[in-house]
Parts: sequence; structure tokens; C-alpha cells
Amino acid sequence: MIQRIQSVYLLLVICFSILTAIFPLAEFIGKADMAVYEMTALGVYNLKSEMVMNTGGLLVVLLGVTLLAIVELFLFKKRVLQMRLGVFSMLLLGGFYLLSGFLAFLFMDELKADFHIKFVAGLPLVCVILEYLALRAIGRDEALIRSLNRLR
Repeated sequence: MIQRIQSVYLLLVICFSILTAIFPLAEFIGKADMAVYEMTALGVYNLKSEMVMNTGGLLVVLLGVTLLAIVELFLFKKRVLQMRLGVFSMLLLGGFYLLSGFLAFLFMDELKADFHIKFVAGLPLVCVILEYLALRAIGRDEALIRSLNRLR
């Protein structure tokens, strides 16, 4: 299971999606009152750790990606299903960016604030790239198995 390169890619997807769920994704600075807010996967918080806006949908998407990567990791004998789950996981990560962008612009308009992206917001893009690399490796394994079956 861990002997293949796609297993390493999927383990990295799991780690990066958990890191994305834990750390702040963006920072808002109010133009009028210079208040600072941080956007995480759970919500938008002010400096007093009070939730201003709920963004729990982001956490649900990240948990879905994490669970799909875990299931993909253990479905090493069912490569076609593994590839389908990988494509669905990539679509979920695209949905994560759409939802986080929508929520960020909604909050920016509500507070009239400036928006600053943190480094952690780029980790889902790294997860998409790693999922793609895992899909390529799984596809190569499937092609190898099919070619070996033709020789018999």
C-alpha cells in the first residue's frame, strides 16, 4: 500500500488538507476602524476570538477531501474506483476555492475591508496537483496490469 508513489502523494494530500483546515486562510483589515479579522475553515474571527461569520462549509469540503484521500489510499486493489474518487476529490477542491472566494467577497463587502491571502490558502492547489500526480501513477499501474493480462 505505501510501496507506491501514489500512496505518498495521497498521504501528502491528507496532511495538506488537515493543515488547511487548522490554520487561517486569509486576513481582513477594516478600512474604517482598522479591525483585523482572520478567516479559517470554521469561520471569520476577530482578534478577541469571537466568531463574526460562519464558514463551516469550507471545513466540510476539506474533511470530505481528507476522507476521500484516506479511502483512496486503502482502495489500492480497485484502481478504477481509486481514479474516480481522485477526480471527485479534485472537483471538491475546486469547489473549495469557489466557496472560499464567495465567502471572502461577501465578508469584504459587509465590512468594507481589505483582503490579504495567507500562505495556507495555496495548499489546496498543491493538493490538486498531488491528486493529479496520483491519478497519473494509478493510471500507469492500471495500464501495466492490463498489458500483463494481454500476454497470458
